[in-house]
Amino acid sequence: QDIYVLDGDLSKSCSIDYLETHARFIECGISEQDMVSFAGGLSLNGKIPLVNTYAAFFKRAYEQVYVNASETTHVIYCGHYSGLDYHTDGKTHQSISDLSMMAAIPGMKVFEPVTPSQAVEQLKYSISNKNGPVYMRLHRTPIPLLTGSLKHTSPTSPLDDLVFGNCFTHLIVCSGVVATSVCLEYINDAELNKVANVGLVVKSAFGVVESSDTLKGIVQEHKTKAIVVVEEDCGLLLSCVRGAVVDVGA
Repeated sequence: QDIYVLDGDLSKSCSIDYLETHARFIECGISEQDMVSFAGGLSLNGKIPLVNTYAAFFKRAYEQVYVNASETTHVIYCGHYSGLDYHTDGKTHQSISDLSMMAAIPGMKVFEPVTPSQAVEQLKYSISNKNGPVYMRLHRTPIPLLTGSLKHTSPTSPLDDLVFGNCFTHLIVCSGVVATSVCLEYINDAELNKVANVGLVVKSAFGVVESSDTLKGIVQEHKTKAIVVVEEDCGLLLSCVRGAVVDVGA
């Protein structure tokens, strides 16, 4: 009864148009600043607002996101149409900096799921843990993740990293569906041609204190010799990798 869905005139594009007739669906129009401020008011009154628009359009309301965070409001920002996998609407609708932009907000938890099940579990976690703002970086078009013969871990928690591979002396670290798809294709080719022993860690939780540090554990256990970072953002993932390596002393 406490969940409200807010939309910035993009319900069909965000695939939430089936909720339009619901009593707790609020259409805010092309007015992102007002929508984010309205969500802050809902949160301060004990509600759980899910704010939906294109990831690129949250730039318009960044000040309001920051003000909401200063009140420790529990607002879930859903940034659709994010990343490098879209180009048809032009560069104004692409967003490759929102990951680090939102992670820079004090107290913000950031999630970038790469599978539908991961998205569901991370949303459930975000709704039930009412301790500050959350940003979910979402993609409209699923991209198949071809794992081939690679071993992979099934996360026991929505905060766990995904891990693929049979050997981790050389390691690729990435985030997002496009980078993950490209990296899996490369590793499968390497496995098939027996030219390299490479593992893959896919990070999807940033700024979450209770998340498991899979990367640190792998580097420590397997004495990883080389790490390659593949990301589409502005260095957020690279910073995480540097932190893990420094902690291990590698």
